[in-house]
Amino acid sequence: MSFIKGVFTVSSLTIVSRVVGVFRESLLSYFLGACAEMDAFLVAFKFPRFFRVCFEESGFQSVFVPYFVEYTEKGKIKAASIFASRAINLMFWCTLLLVIIVLLFTDKFILAFAPGFASDAEKFKFALDFTRITFPSVIMLALSSVCIAVLVSYKKFFQYAIIPILINIVLICSIVTFRDVCSTGYRIAYGVLVASTVQFAVVFYFVVTKTKIRLFPILRMRIGSRFKKVLKKMMPIVLSASLAQLNVFIDTCFGSYLPSGAITFIYFADRFNQLPLAIFGASMAAVLLPEISIAIVRKDNKYIAEMNKTLIVNVMRLVLPVVVLLSMHAYLLVGMLYGHGKFSSNCIEKTALVLQLFATGLPAYIMGKIFFAILFARKDVKTPVIAGIVSVTCNAILNFLLIRKYGVNGIALSTSIAGFVSACILYRKSGLCINKTSMFGLVKIIIACVGLYFTIKMCNIYFCNWSDFVRLCCNCIIGCIVYFCILLALFEKGAINTIKLIGKHIKLA
Repeated sequence: MSFIKGVFTVSSLTIVSRVVGVFRESLLSYFLGACAEMDAFLVAFKFPRFFRVCFEESGFQSVFVPYFVEYTEKGKIKAASIFASRAINLMFWCTLLLVIIVLLFTDKFILAFAPGFASDAEKFKFALDFTRITFPSVIMLALSSVCIAVLVSYKKFFQYAIIPILINIVLICSIVTFRDVCSTGYRIAYGVLVASTVQFAVVFYFVVTKTKIRLFPILRMRIGSRFKKVLKKMMPIVLSASLAQLNVFIDTCFGSYLPSGAITFIYFADRFNQLPLAIFGASMAAVLLPEISIAIVRKDNKYIAEMNKTLIVNVMRLVLPVVVLLSMHAYLLVGMLYGHGKFSSNCIEKTALVLQLFATGLPAYIMGKIFFAILFARKDVKTPVIAGIVSVTCNAILNFLLIRKYGVNGIALSTSIAGFVSACILYRKSGLCINKTSMFGLVKIIIACVGLYFTIKMCNIYFCNWSDFVRLCCNCIIGCIVYFCILLALFEKGAINTIKLIGKHIKLA
């Protein structure tokens, strides 16, 4: 029940966060559209996002939690507090040094990740200014990562999941206020810096009030033997998380050579992809990490074995219909949310096609996050590094081969293929298995998805004269009903469990 409640809590608040985030991006598309300023901001914004993922989702948090729960499970609260304080102390000094270096060599930093901007003085100037404004937020994100890891260890999932909502609210306020002072790009850049500071203040408050841990500054750079082990484990894990995120910078690097708007198309399409990725991937990974870590400490082999047998099919039962729905409604979704202001119909078409290509890789992205969490809980740091290196290499080669002929669509296709390559490598070492029963379950899910596809095709014909929003809602509701009915008709037992799970979610709400 705790696992169900945790997933529901994180998923529910993630949906709210993504909805608020879509509103934020809708404002950006209205005020900026697909232009040089927008592309430059998105390049600068990728750096805080990169470190946020490395620190919070799949990097530092993944190695910190398994070691931290060993203290809390044994009641060693003082030792746990010292352990966390050493982590926050190390994070501060390392990120401070990094920020100083980047601010001193910002121009070279930009050209390393977006070399195509060298031929566009306007883009380069914007990117230079925006990076100098946003990059110091990395310090606050690093400090926040320790606090968030403590909250996750204590299963304070509500406090953990509410943070992105607050960040998006701050960013929205930065877009709509002070419009006479500076342009939209500069306002949102300053908003990123303010939002990171607010995030740290809030998570630190939650740690103080919701847990028994007390964080305090350590003036001496003394590292205990226990923490040395964490540092040895952390380096390859941060490396693997960095490699996983490096694909984003590879896409940006190649996209910087394309005409203005290409980076914007990739970003907006990816934001749609991030919603199911966050709901099914990041939220389940965040809950699985402490669950499996605690099960390993307690030697609960029965729980681990059951999880290994059923997890893949249970996730695919929810993810594959989302892929169908997202692919078939790509143009409709992009047009509804971004098709206004300076975002033209041509921009909508290009973004929708990129979204369809990204959606094909969604199962790989989601399972990759879950595999990461399982491997990190088992303290396997070698496999994620290997998977990251292979994925980055594959993505770079494919980008080089496809971008000349397919442009921005080649970038999206390369990313999806690289995601599947990474997921396959991680699966082999994850301990999860697809037995005969699981295979039959996956076949039934695919058959139900085919039924879902044709149902939506028929609904589009019948509801063609209705408004976009009503048509979207009707398609999704009718399609999901048909999907689960087909699963039940095929005697897929997991479908009943999924329906019961949704019922439990409603009850827990």
